[in-house]
Amino acid sequence: MSTYNLSYCREFLLLILLSLHLLTLPNFPQRRQTLHEFEKYYQKAQEDTLSLQTRIRLLKIAYEALKDAKRDSLTYSRISKIVELSSQLEDSIFFQNAASEGLKLAHVLNNPSLIADAHWNYGSYYLTKKKFDSSYYHYDAAYKLFTAAKKNYYAGKMLYNMAYISSQTNDFTGAEILLFRCIKNFEKAENYKQLYLCYNLLGTNADDMEEYKKALEYYTQADQFIPKFNNSQYYQLELWNNMGVRLHKIGRYAHAISYFDRALFYKETLNSHP
Repeated sequence: MSTYNLSYCREFLLLILLSLHLLTLPNFPQRRQTLHEFEKYYQKAQEDTLSLQTRIRLLKIAYEALKDAKRDSLTYSRISKIVELSSQLEDSIFFQNAASEGLKLAHVLNNPSLIADAHWNYGSYYLTKKKFDSSYYHYDAAYKLFTAAKKNYYAGKMLYNMAYISSQTNDFTGAEILLFRCIKNFEKAENYKQLYLCYNLLGTNADDMEEYKKALEYYTQADQFIPKFNNSQYYQLELWNNMGVRLHKIGRYAHAISYFDRALFYKETLNSHP
């Protein structure tokens, strides 16, 4: 039997055993047991060594384990995990069902932060599908709700996502306005990574408008934040590459090569973040 067939048989047997185990759970205390089972199946569904079909089935078993769970914020959090992972597994019907239930539960709980999170899930999903209008709508809804709940960090992240969509649809002026609103938000909270991302995107937008010197100014501003947050090496390499490309465009070739050489020195980091 081929390696592929052996792997498929093992995964098929795994699904049968897990399904039977779920059916034979004792009725009391059912909630505690099913929530424990949720965590087990959810963790298993995250294993990218399994086939896509198997991961989807495992995630659906985890989802079913929540059907008798108390309708509270903890259950919402678990549904949100299901929604986030399902958006990566190419099952749009399952995503829509889980996302809809999550949004309904958030409304039942009348919790603005949870409703915002549910819209965030939709926004992220539609962004990966390049459905920019739908994504922007949900990010905007999430922004307003996070703002109302005084969750300024998350409100700022929604503004950044909206700015990114604006840049993808060539609305560079709109993106710039949103990014400066982000910057005011993140400066107050000293969120240096987010400040880096804002200035880096401003630089990219300026480059797209062929304002290369302005792009370099924004990249220089972005550079000052990199030493101020953890795990920043990839972002440093990203910035060196961006600066090298823009310097090349304005004819400063030797200076551009120096930035490319710096980035290429860290090949392992570049390979881990293609």
